[in-house]
Amino acid sequence: MLIKPIVHHTFLLFSFVLSAFIGSGQAIDEIQIIPEDPISTEDVVSVIATAWHPTQGCPIVNTEFAYNQDTITVIVEHELGLATAICNSIDTTALGTYAPGTYKVEYIMISGVFGETPVADTAYTEFTVEGVNALTDQDSNSSLKIYPNPCSEFVLIETEWRGLLTVYDVFGKRVDQFRINNSPERFSLDGLSRGVYFLVPAEDNDFKGVKLIVN
Repeated sequence: MLIKPIVHHTFLLFSFVLSAFIGSGQAIDEIQIIPEDPISTEDVVSVIATAWHPTQGCPIVNTEFAYNQDTITVIVEHELGLATAICNSIDTTALGTYAPGTYKVEYIMISGVFGETPVADTAYTEFTVEGVNALTDQDSNSSLKIYPNPCSEFVLIETEWRGLLTVYDVFGKRVDQFRINNSPERFSLDGLSRGVYFLVPAEDNDFKGVKLIVN
C-alpha cells in the first residue's frame, strides 16, 4: 500500500524537475566564428557554439543549413535524454568557404521536443570575408560601379580598371568569368538564378570584389 504513493510522488517530483528544466530550455552561452578576422576566400569558416542542455546525454543527431541571400541559418539538433541533468556541449560546425562580403549567422540549437514544445535556443553572429588586395576608399581610380543593382536581365559595369572578373555565389563556387574591356561593360545574367553573387578580380588588381543581387 505504501509503494504506490511513493512511486506516484517520485513521478510527480521527476515531472516537476523536468518541467522546470524544459521551461527554462537550453542556453547557448557563446558562439564564435573561426578563423578570426581577417578571413580570406580560401579559409574554411566554422562556428563554435558553447551551450548547456536540460537533460543527461546530449549528442548531436542532425545538422541542417539554410541560406537566404547573406544570412546563413544553422540548425543543430541534440538528442533529448531521459534524466534531468545539465549536459554541456561545445560544437564546431563547418560552414565552408565564401566569396568576399559580410554574412550573418543565425544559430539554432534544438534538444528535441517535450510534448509539442521544442527545447531550443537561438544566437546570432556575423563574419566578413575580405577581397584580395583591398585598398582604401581614396583609391577611386580602382573603383567598380554596377547598375542596376538589384538586377534581373543584365548589369552594366562602370570602371577604369581592365581585367578578368570571376562571379561567385554565396557558397564560394565560381559560376562565371568574363573580361572587362570597356566602360560601361554589359554583363548578361543568363544562367544566374535569383540570389546574391560577388564579382571578384581573377588577376592582380587594386580593388576588392562587389556584391551583385539578382532578382
